[in-house]
Amino acid sequence: MASQKANRTQSNQTNYYLITFKNDARLAVRIISETDSTVTALKANNDTIVYQKQNIAGIKPVKQNEQTAYHIPATQAAFSLNAFGLKKGELTYTQDFLLLNRLSYGVTDNINVTMGIFVPLAAFANLRINLPQLADQIKFGFGVSATIPIIEDDLKATFLYALMTLGSRENNVTFTGGMRFSYGYRDPFFGLAMIFHTGPKGYYYLEGQLTQGVGIWVSTGYRHMINRGSISLGVVAYGGYGFIVLPNIGFTAPILPAKK
Repeated sequence: MASQKANRTQSNQTNYYLITFKNDARLAVRIISETDSTVTALKANNDTIVYQKQNIAGIKPVKQNEQTAYHIPATQAAFSLNAFGLKKGELTYTQDFLLLNRLSYGVTDNINVTMGIFVPLAAFANLRINLPQLADQIKFGFGVSATIPIIEDDLKATFLYALMTLGSRENNVTFTGGMRFSYGYRDPFFGLAMIFHTGPKGYYYLEGQLTQGVGIWVSTGYRHMINRGSISLGVVAYGGYGFIVLPNIGFTAPILPAKK
């Protein structure tokens, strides 16, 4: 055990290690120092952080292309997507407002499909394609989404969009641009979403979208990780035909794991 600690510390200038926590979150770091009870690590953004070993399930070396934390809910803020998708075979269920229900599936590592219903207003479907990473800390994606009204005809629309995500899964900013098509009208929209990792157990998120002729909405909150799922608490503000602020309590639950 002592030799393992020494080797990890001596190689911290060049080697990364993947720390797996007992809540199943994972984080790639360089290890600066290690004791019997703590691990002091340098994260990708050069922040130094101390982890208690009682919360750690394992530590192992990782390759250069694996130096990214991975957790299912980190593929989106509350509502806005980013260019990090689910792995092939992963299936998750997400609920917000007790009314917005979504099933998301990783067809491949780069193609994700989401279907859901906003009770009792509309059903929707989304196809997102994330391009392979072209440069360090930059990912691109694009997709199409459609809403089918149940009792509210004004919600019928089709969306074409493109994404650019800067950063890693644990800390990123995503810019979205696209066009909304509804009843012969074309309305451009622009979105911004940010995720800030606060340790192995959670993220803060801030997101918003402006659609010409429709309005603007902004959402912020905190997502707490539980195993490979999460619970989120936040608020959503909408301004368009009126102004409204609503609390949001939601969760994400894994159903199927990734295929190896």
